[in-house]
Amino acid sequence: MDEGFEGEEGRKLADLNFCFSGTLQDLVRSKAQDRVRAMGGRVNNAVTQRTHYLVVGESPSASKIQQAKRYGIRIMLEKDFLALLKVC
Repeated sequence: MDEGFEGEEGRKLADLNFCFSGTLQDLVRSKAQDRVRAMGGRVNNAVTQRTHYLVVGESPSASKIQQAKRYGIRIMLEKDFLALLKVC
């Protein structure tokens, strides 16, 4: 886990791995990644068998979507990701 991200948001996404693809409309990707880390999650640049969620924005990578489907990974739209952050 990256240091400096433990805070009041705690570890609500602990042990979850996220990957992002495409252009996010409501949140800059780096900020979205920082939010995941701040909540105890991890961010990967590639979809792997250890990925839990692929968050997709506009024009996502077809290969990342294909990999996510192959591994049975949940593909989440940006709006669903933002809702997840609010629930946590």
